[in-house]
Amino acid sequence: MVVEKLPVRKIVREVLSSRYEPGKRPLSWDERREGVECVRTTDGELILLQSSGQQSSPAPFWEVLLMEENSVATSAVPKIKGDEQPSPKAYSWTLYGIGKGAPLPGIYAAEGKA
Repeated sequence: MVVEKLPVRKIVREVLSSRYEPGKRPLSWDERREGVECVRTTDGELILLQSSGQQSSPAPFWEVLLMEENSVATSAVPKIKGDEQPSPKAYSWTLYGIGKGAPLPGIYAAEGKA
């Protein structure tokens, strides 16, 4: 999916791929790294987010503001189960809002979830 007009807000329905292996996200911010994460929005769109090392990984019900489109190497595009695959375009983003029932940044990491 390629976003036509930026900036634009999207709500994360589910995280399909993270820059960290499950349970392997460092608790120390100094040890975190940038990377690509794949999410499905509430509109059903498959989007790659380019996360910086100082950003929490996105979570369901988070509203993100997509800021800038960036090309990523084909090898950096995660393989998703099913026929649909994400575009090799990733978007820099910032957290715009957190919906009811969403895990809060920091709390998510403190519980040991990735």
